[in-house]
Amino acid sequence: MAKQTKSDKSSSEVLKEKEKRKKEREKLQQKRIKKMISFPFVTLAKLCTVFALIMFVIMYYGFQSDIITSIYYSFLVFAATYLGIGIIIIISMIYIAEQKRKEMEEKRKEIEERRKQEAIRKEEELARLEQMKQRSSAEELRKGEENQL
Repeated sequence: MAKQTKSDKSSSEVLKEKEKRKKEREKLQQKRIKKMISFPFVTLAKLCTVFALIMFVIMYYGFQSDIITSIYYSFLVFAATYLGIGIIIIISMIYIAEQKRKEMEEKRKEIEERRKQEAIRKEEELARLEQMKQRSSAEELRKGEENQL
């Protein structure tokens, strides 16, 4: 087997380092995405828990209800607020995602249209240059013929 040279080792090490950094960045990106997705629902759960605790305190100490009834009503408050606000959050996320998708589609169409226009412009430019070459070569032929006469 042929020995690797010093430059080969360094280039392979550099590639390994780049791969390692790329994987680390991907892991960080995945963590950020997971946090962004779970954040609204975690916050919602905490907020609903606070509402339920407040309801329990009001029912147990304020209305002098027994503990089972207070727990039952606080659970109902938790479930109702979690489901109600959760549905609102999901609907808003779907709406926002649809708007973003439409924007991306419009941008993609714009880019495609620009590329087509650019390709047409390049073709026209090439055709014009070709015509100029043909004219100049025709003029050179005429001058050459005139010089021969």
